[in-house]
Amino acid sequence: NTQFTVMKAGYYLISYDIETTAGLLLNTSVFKNNAVVDELVRTPGLAAKSFSCSGIIHLEAGDVLQLTLYGLLATAVLANGIGAYMTAIPIN
Repeated sequence: NTQFTVMKAGYYLISYDIETTAGLLLNTSVFKNNAVVDELVRTPGLAAKSFSCSGIIHLEAGDVLQLTLYGLLATAVLANGIGAYMTAIPIN
């Protein structure tokens, strides 16, 4: 599944990790309702194989979260196993 829909409003700890098979110059972020969440952007500035970030944000019931790679001029191949994940833990 590529999206997560929030069922209950409140504060959440959002974390993600992405592992690729090759070093890539790209940005990663969580998007909320098709808009970037500034607290959850990772822009390393150098080619990297691992991208991770976490932050606490307030979400409303019905908000849709999506983990996204962008700014890439090539194809990103995720590492074997769990190449990418995102967690949303309520902290109310």
